[in-house]
Amino acid sequence: VAICLLPFFLMNSGKKKRDKQLLQSLNDFAAKSNCSISKSDVWYNAAIGLDEKNNLLFFLKKENETESFKEIKLAEIQNSKILTNSKAYGKKNNESLLIEHIGLALSSVDKNKPDVVLTFYSSDSNRQIHTEYQLAEKWVKIVNICLQSKNRECQVLSSFM
Repeated sequence: VAICLLPFFLMNSGKKKRDKQLLQSLNDFAAKSNCSISKSDVWYNAAIGLDEKNNLLFFLKKENETESFKEIKLAEIQNSKILTNSKAYGKKNNESLLIEHIGLALSSVDKNKPDVVLTFYSSDSNRQIHTEYQLAEKWVKIVNICLQSKNRECQVLSSFM
């Protein structure tokens, strides 16, 4: 029995280690801006975090060995929404939709600036969708709560975490 369970144990401990490293990288990035992340989520190869006191959102995406970070001032964001792209496959009578992208779209107060899109899922880098859509829904709600605070300290209910 132990031999059968060993691969699952090793996969789970590897995931926990990877998640811990991603969160540490995100915290280190926030610390460079004298911020402290109070709410966060980690999945597959990405992490998102919020500094409620400074109303800043931090995002980390790791592809191969390259980490890309984003810092978003929520005072400069008008609204947030889930962005999905999908493609239809199959015959007309029996079409299926394949989701290719799930993101969190943040619209700037300045209409001349393009939306900031934080990618939660891309079929180019992930083979399967796990909890990415649910996480995007959760973070849309969190960001919108912070946007309602109008530059004040954002207070997100613990029921979101």
